[in-house]
Amino acid sequence: MSKGGLPMQQPDIFGARSLVLYAVVAGVTWMAAQGLSFYQALDQPYRHPSAPERFTVAQGAGAEAIGRCLAEAGLIPSVWHFLAAARLEDSLGRLQAGEYAASIPLTPREWVRCLRTGRRLRHRVTFPEGWTAGQMASRLEELELVPATAFLKAVSNPAILSFYGVDAPSAEGYLFPETYLFEKPLSATGALEVFLREFARQTQDLDLTGYEPVVLASIIEKEARDAEDMKKVSAVFHNRLERDMPLESDATVVYAQSRAGRPAEPLDVQLASPYNTYRVKGLPPGAICNPGRAALEAAIHPATGEWLFFLSDAEGRFYFSRTHREHVRLKQKARSARSATE
Repeated sequence: MSKGGLPMQQPDIFGARSLVLYAVVAGVTWMAAQGLSFYQALDQPYRHPSAPERFTVAQGAGAEAIGRCLAEAGLIPSVWHFLAAARLEDSLGRLQAGEYAASIPLTPREWVRCLRTGRRLRHRVTFPEGWTAGQMASRLEELELVPATAFLKAVSNPAILSFYGVDAPSAEGYLFPETYLFEKPLSATGALEVFLREFARQTQDLDLTGYEPVVLASIIEKEARDAEDMKKVSAVFHNRLERDMPLESDATVVYAQSRAGRPAEPLDVQLASPYNTYRVKGLPPGAICNPGRAALEAAIHPATGEWLFFLSDAEGRFYFSRTHREHVRLKQKARSARSATE
């Protein structure tokens, strides 16, 4: 007791301990809640309203860099969520470069699985029959798949052509016209190989020995549309080649003028060019476009007939003749019909 007779105040040890205990329990509970919330977020779809429709993973990018870019794009809550998901999925070093669709919300785990399996965005591209390598190159560049100059350089790469058995100075004529699904990243060589493999697949049952059938098919492709007309046009060209007559194909002159940087019209049949088949006998030195299956078949299997001339009217109807006199008469008839409708 104190001198005044009052009892001394004892410190509330148990109360202080209780406060500390409460604080510890509260802290642990808060951390557990945060941890639970963090891990729950790994399986919750996330996408900020301003996030892009597509996401590109650069070649050689690591998991942390990818996660940071995803977070900055508003596609995941944070880089830490992505790294945690990548560790849990055992995918830290297995994420693939490329372009991926990002239009719908995905969970961090789903992003990891998507990048690990390489479920890249596919670009559907159709190349019509009769397009040139230059047109195909421009289309690839428009879609930001491959630079046009790089593709055209690959088209003339002797090593690639030799590997695929293309006995020609260029892959022009062997870029098979079809609808393709391309994925990024795509190299010029990779794009070229897709075309060449498809050509080989589509023509494996055709006897395309040498370059000549492909060159002839490219001219037929430009001159006719219907498969039956293609076979008859092929017969005309075969008959002319056998008789040592020039092919006199307008399509080759148009191509020659294009190579010379000149417009297609008016047609200059006097143009000095190895592609001008009005002046040079035989086939031109290379294909003038990339023909489809029907034109390739027509080049190998022409129709049976002794025609040496053909022409088409404004409606696309073809007329074939065996003599120049008959050809001139048909041409005059076509002109009269055209004048009557004007």
